[in-house]
Amino acid sequence: MRSRVKSCWVYSPVLLMLLLAAAPVWASDLTAVKTNDAGGTVVLGSSFDWTISGKNEGTVGADFVSGDVLIRDTLPATNITYSGVSLVGPLHVSCSLAANVLTCTFTGAWSIAPGESYQLRVTGTPSATGIFVNPTGGVCMVDPDGVITESDETNNTASDTVVVGVSAAALTLDKTSDVATYSAIYDVINYSYLVTNSGGFTVSSLAVTDTNVNAPPTCPVSSLAPADFTTCTAAYTVKQADIVAGSITNTASASGNDPSSNLITSPNDSETVAFVPPPPLPSVAVPTLPAWSLILLFSMLALVVFLETRTRHVLRVRLLMKS
Repeated sequence: MRSRVKSCWVYSPVLLMLLLAAAPVWASDLTAVKTNDAGGTVVLGSSFDWTISGKNEGTVGADFVSGDVLIRDTLPATNITYSGVSLVGPLHVSCSLAANVLTCTFTGAWSIAPGESYQLRVTGTPSATGIFVNPTGGVCMVDPDGVITESDETNNTASDTVVVGVSAAALTLDKTSDVATYSAIYDVINYSYLVTNSGGFTVSSLAVTDTNVNAPPTCPVSSLAPADFTTCTAAYTVKQADIVAGSITNTASASGNDPSSNLITSPNDSETVAFVPPPPLPSVAVPTLPAWSLILLFSMLALVVFLETRTRHVLRVRLLMKS
């Protein structure tokens, strides 16, 4: 029996491979995720925070010594200033910002335990509109010098983008109809929707929603830059219920996405078209005959009757004479 068990372990490489595959990987795994607290869009004159969230997702501690770099982040350098650098977490780390490069260095030996996390935060204040990509011209990376051997070296980097505009993203809509009234079933009302980008960011995936039209409104463009506008269209066919109701009122709104895919919706705008019955048909005047014409008419009728009667009498007499 012992020999059988021994041979099973010796001559089962597949089982050995399965056991090795199921065994945990004993290594550190430092990860980084970067976010902003502005939803991706910022109005010029406002500040925002970039936050790098780091964590050891591995199974063993990541052991650093004094002087090792925990994070290096190459921030955008043009038209933006930085302040308020802070690190939240039980780490012996000092952060400094030289030019546009943010560096956090260990001031003593420290091991980031499995599951341990931390956050690095920096405040940015743009001085011009534009797109700010972090990192720019460098890296945003945890353990950028490769001090720690990790189970996954591909998740150490992070990035984020903030778009700065002159004002918040916004849309306006002005709805009109081509007629003020309708008078019959199957009348067609054509609606126009003037959509304007009244905000400071380009709006994409433009659409108009109307509560009561034959088909969804169509727009000639799908995006609007700040101050641009477009006219969308739709139609509605009058029904019997609209005749009974006496008017048609429907409401529309425009929507789209800002550069960070946040939904932007315009205020609602309504339009009312009233029912006006069609005018009555014109009356037809019946001509009146003068008195003499009536006398003539009756005289002619009497003559016709007399001639018909005489003709029948003559025919009857002739028949009798022949017989």
